[in-house]
Amino acid sequence: MYLILLSMQFMPSLGRLSLTQIMRKIESTTNLPNVIKEHFKPDFLGISAMA
Repeated sequence: MYLILLSMQFMPSLGRLSLTQIMRKIESTTNLPNVIKEHFKPDFLGISAMA
């Protein structure tokens, strides 16, 4: 995740934000459980237990 955040700092819209600020922006605009359910199999890391 750290490497993904580092690469996101090179995006023009996020370039002036710290890693923490980028994480907060992602959390505020994204529903992570829904993203995981959309892109991974239900048994990925026991996600089916979360539903």
